Amino acid sequence: MNTGFLIHVSDDTLERYALQRIPEMDLAEVKEHLLSCLPCQIRLEEMDEYIKVMQAAIAEVSCVVGTF
Repeated sequence: MNTGFLIHVSDDTLERYALQRIPEMDLAEVKEHLLSCLPCQIRLEEMDEYIKVMQAAIAEVSCVVGTF
């Protein structure tokens, strides 16, 4: 990852951060950026919500499939 973000964290990086799959060497930089960037904070919250919804849907489908 580049040192510092010129504008915002990329969607790919935010997704990896939200899924806790970001490389350790990038973690501090992303955290620091998120502390001061409201647009990225909002995008991360939206991404977190989407991930929760998708995980719930997967769990529900898994339960339904498991009953057949």
